[in-house]
Amino acid sequence: MGAGLYHASWSIVPDWKYCNYVIQMGSNKGTGSGHSMGFNMRLSADARSRGLKNVVFDPICNFGGGKATEWVPILPGSDAIVALTMVNIILNELNVYDAEFLKKKTNGPYLIGPDQLYVRDKETSKPLIWDARDNRAKVFNDPTIKDYALLGEYTVNGVKCHPSFQLVKDHVKQYTPEFAEKESTVPAATVRRIAKEWADAAMVGATIEIEGEKLPLRPVAAIMFRGGQGHTNSAQSYCAMCLLNAIVGAMDVPGGTLGWPAYVGGHPDTGRFKVIPYPCRDGMLTAGTFMEHKPWPVEESRVPDTYLMKELVPTASFSPHPVTSDFDKYWDKLGRPYEVEMAMIFGANMVRSTQNREIAENFFKKIPFIVSFNILPNEFCEGFADIVLPDCHPLETYCLFSSHGPFFNYPIGMEGWNFPIRQPVVKPAFERKNKVEALWEIADRLGMREEMNRYYNVYFSSFGGEALISGDIASVRDVKRIDPSKVTVLIKPEEKITYHEMMDRAFKFYFGEKHGLEYISEHGTIDWPKKVKEAYWRWYVDVRVPIYMEHIAELKHEIMENAKKTGMELEWEQFTPLISYFSPQVAKEETAEFDLYSFSYRDILHNGTYTMELPWLDEVSQLNPYTYNITMNADTAKKKGLKDGDLICLESSYGRKTTGTLKTMEGQHPRTIAISACSGAWAKGAPIAFGKGTNFNILLESDAKHACPVCWSQETATMVKVYKIDRRIEFDKVGGPKL
Repeated sequence: MGAGLYHASWSIVPDWKYCNYVIQMGSNKGTGSGHSMGFNMRLSADARSRGLKNVVFDPICNFGGGKATEWVPILPGSDAIVALTMVNIILNELNVYDAEFLKKKTNGPYLIGPDQLYVRDKETSKPLIWDARDNRAKVFNDPTIKDYALLGEYTVNGVKCHPSFQLVKDHVKQYTPEFAEKESTVPAATVRRIAKEWADAAMVGATIEIEGEKLPLRPVAAIMFRGGQGHTNSAQSYCAMCLLNAIVGAMDVPGGTLGWPAYVGGHPDTGRFKVIPYPCRDGMLTAGTFMEHKPWPVEESRVPDTYLMKELVPTASFSPHPVTSDFDKYWDKLGRPYEVEMAMIFGANMVRSTQNREIAENFFKKIPFIVSFNILPNEFCEGFADIVLPDCHPLETYCLFSSHGPFFNYPIGMEGWNFPIRQPVVKPAFERKNKVEALWEIADRLGMREEMNRYYNVYFSSFGGEALISGDIASVRDVKRIDPSKVTVLIKPEEKITYHEMMDRAFKFYFGEKHGLEYISEHGTIDWPKKVKEAYWRWYVDVRVPIYMEHIAELKHEIMENAKKTGMELEWEQFTPLISYFSPQVAKEETAEFDLYSFSYRDILHNGTYTMELPWLDEVSQLNPYTYNITMNADTAKKKGLKDGDLICLESSYGRKTTGTLKTMEGQHPRTIAISACSGAWAKGAPIAFGKGTNFNILLESDAKHACPVCWSQETATMVKVYKIDRRIEFDKVGGPKL
């Protein structure tokens, strides 16, 4: 997703305790669905009670918009132009920005040459800045710098150059409120008003004292998540929201946007369970551990040699390949380096939960042998698995890894640290087996026990020692390249231990001998206080974030050259270092016939496809007027001659069809139609969920054209036409009407 591109994207949850103004785009954080919803619901409710203003831009007024101070209807995929327009108003009309933050915590002062790249020092290759007092260029981390120039034009190394902030400030002038209204349907006056309110609320220059520490106070937050990311302009859209935070310095400071978290100083008894950001060679922030990317600049592009094809675009966080309609074309062009002969799928249901089932079918049916670990027979198991191995139910086993990574799971702000672990309620039934232990058994049969043990040692060490701080253990993907002396040996090379023994050793390593599995089983969690510099770490760590995406300009040419060898064409215009708005692919497919933007949204009652088989949740879902129905604006439905209870068909511009029952509502953009969650089950092994609701993903396309070229996030909206169908039509074997 786009977040992976921009390390400032850690700043993704408002500091509810001190925040006064939150802008949300495509995000339900704090309102009942999505990551971190538990603590966010409580903290955001408290904030609203004390007067927080929450503006939600969303095509539908559901969990986020329904609790907002103001809901602003917006077309899917147009978030970036509204954000960039607000940046323009704030910088160029209101002249509001946090100069100190931009100078010392971003690449705003870095000098950019006519080639769009950093102007670098000839001896050290470090990026240069212009010292406004000494009136000369210096490397960005020169201790003699007296003042960083953010504006102006200079001549360095024989070329004219500008601070990147000057380029950004000039670049966003094209994003006028009128342009934003045309693309997003958000009234120009609304964009202008909200921009001014947000800039005023930012209180640039204000400070606050917390536990004796004086810190900047920036009580505003602009956040985005999947709704804004799920389009072909994902990377640029997410960066636009991050830019809105950066210009006023509202990143990891009181009142601003906070991480999940980005900084964990370690348990007080051991100093372990630690995540410390650190700078790369250009001074940009690099994740302490477990983030997808290496230090800036990211890896070089190369001709793909794996099925994921991510080697081509190193800024991509994830990859839709090989489950795309165009994969074989590219793989043929590359000479088909290898073929997948076996696949192991863990708890997934890709034909129903992630993308179009026909495209998924065309890929998976070619794999000779497929094993699925699952707790229930689902559509993927029944359609493609040669063997289904019964995994333990969440209530039958401990789980270390779901709570292990310090992202999504830990309270933000000054809420104390809390390491929880899921525990079993009952013993595993029948032949169920924890998938981790099953994998160990397979590793033994393959002679891979030593390699597996080394992996876990690196995994735990990455949170455990000083090697982390220097970046020696930036990712467990680097197992083979990590110096063995930097890795703590919790499991000996040939040792065979149980899952419980591994957890016990990990807990004692992180938290001390008295905090092993027995302790956490009794107490449920391990708790310790949080320090101010952990909660609001930005000004305690010498790192910067980019407001100018120089690495994209650096990568563009080589990506284009390597793409020629695959035959892949991407929207090359998006490889620009200046954060920009590009119309999403869905908008390009709008016609008079296919006139409705169709999208899906999260339902607070469900998690993926699994929970719809739970009887109690199914009963509640049937009482909810939206979970199992297709929603549409009431006036739009009336104009199309449709009403509540009609059986309707959604047909995409690519001829894909799905059906369901209509439920009209006032709080929905009049040019959209929406489907909740991942319903529409057709697996015989899921009799409770069978035939209920509508599966949105049937409408999706999956190819390079429908993916963000920079981060490869898939387009999650489609253009459709809608029409009523006769309820007497015979239903086919998967629960959908024959059309």
